[in-house]
Amino acid sequence: VFLVWGVYLFLRSSQVVWAALGGIVLALAAYTYPPVRVQVPLLTLLLLVVKRRHLRPGRVVAFLGAMVVTSLPLALRLLDGSLMGRSRALSILNIDYISGHRGALSSWTFVLKQGLDNLFEHLRPSYLFFTGDQNLRHSTQVMGELGWLDILAVAIAGLAVAVVLARACRSAPVPARVPSGLWPLAGLAVVAGGCGTLPAALCWEGLPHALRSMGAWPAVALFTAVCLSAVWSRSRLIPLLALTLALAQTIHFVPHYFRNYPKTSYSAWDGELRDAADTGNLTLFAPVAKRFTELEFRYYLLRNFGQTCASSRAMAHEIVTGK
Repeated sequence: VFLVWGVYLFLRSSQVVWAALGGIVLALAAYTYPPVRVQVPLLTLLLLVVKRRHLRPGRVVAFLGAMVVTSLPLALRLLDGSLMGRSRALSILNIDYISGHRGALSSWTFVLKQGLDNLFEHLRPSYLFFTGDQNLRHSTQVMGELGWLDILAVAIAGLAVAVVLARACRSAPVPARVPSGLWPLAGLAVVAGGCGTLPAALCWEGLPHALRSMGAWPAVALFTAVCLSAVWSRSRLIPLLALTLALAQTIHFVPHYFRNYPKTSYSAWDGELRDAADTGNLTLFAPVAKRFTELEFRYYLLRNFGQTCASSRAMAHEIVTGK
């Protein structure tokens, strides 16, 4: 939400106040989820490149200045390392990870290779079109990460590229009808989607990872809208096909989500632990909690048993040790 609104506010007007508001909201996005901290600088650079011909110094200063001031508290915590523990552990830039996996490659060559490999993991057909993320917390696995309208948009874009290449190979004359000016925007959406996927590619765990790459989904929505808009009025088949796919996906997905998914994902969501916590009885909860890690069951000490961060740590120790 913050990413979308930050981009909107920056693009809404050339006035300095809107640029400052865009910078503030984009900086706030970095507080929401660690992967977004990688995406925001990339998205900022992309915005400045796209609007470079329409930027006045005051607008740039207001945009970047507001972003820097808003993100300063977060930056200080990142620099002192207090918020970087998990990020360091999962990063492909981790020195221990590089040493254990690079083989004969130099460190930077390995990081480049691994980053590209991880990035393309998120383009696997099984992930995009069929079953989605392998983690049931991230996906129902009854369909791919792309919706059926998104798949239609990919097909339209692929067909458009194929037509352009075929005409180029035949040296065919330029068609009288001017191609839609929306296609460059589709390309921009692909780049923005890459910026949103890169944070997931910089981690080695759980690939492909739908949550760490969720910053790409606004770009996917934009890509789909652009591709459909570009051909919407060119054929009566497109609106009919889009409506059919939207209804078919709803019929396919919604019953599974509400009827089957709660059962298939029960263990993935620690259902037994949650049910024990919902009893509100610590005596019943403790034996079940001992089968889980402290990180997993402390949340329920906070939610169901009124513990604080400090007291939940002490109570978790008592549960683990049986005291």
